[in-house]
Amino acid sequence: MSEENLETVRQLFEVFRDGLERGDPVAGFDSDYVTADLEWITLPGVGLGTYRGREGFREFMRHWTGEFKDWRIELEELIDAGENAVVAMYRQTATGRAGRVPVELHQGAIHEFRDGRVCRIENFPTPEEALEAAGLSE
Repeated sequence: MSEENLETVRQLFEVFRDGLERGDPVAGFDSDYVTADLEWITLPGVGLGTYRGREGFREFMRHWTGEFKDWRIELEELIDAGENAVVAMYRQTATGRAGRVPVELHQGAIHEFRDGRVCRIENFPTPEEALEAAGLSE
């Protein structure tokens, strides 16, 4: 199952990226890769909390990317975290709208599965923190 989970997260990321290019950040909800009630847990300390489902994720994206231009996200690595989880490592880059300050963030996220679909994504400030939370710290 874990190889299938890795591929599911990889494909979900591609659907998300394709959707972003079309101006549709919630395109993943039109796929078979996520549950309709997907729970998205934001980075601790940023004050954005937890979002659920399609409209919740749309709201999160509006808050998260609204102050930036040229926001981009790249998938760097996927790691099998057992039967029902995958750790993903991402790099985000953007430029602040107001001060035109470049921003770069390397983060990790644990994607949890229910019935072969991603049902929960918990984000962490660093890849190392995500690995530790998944019990995979080096």
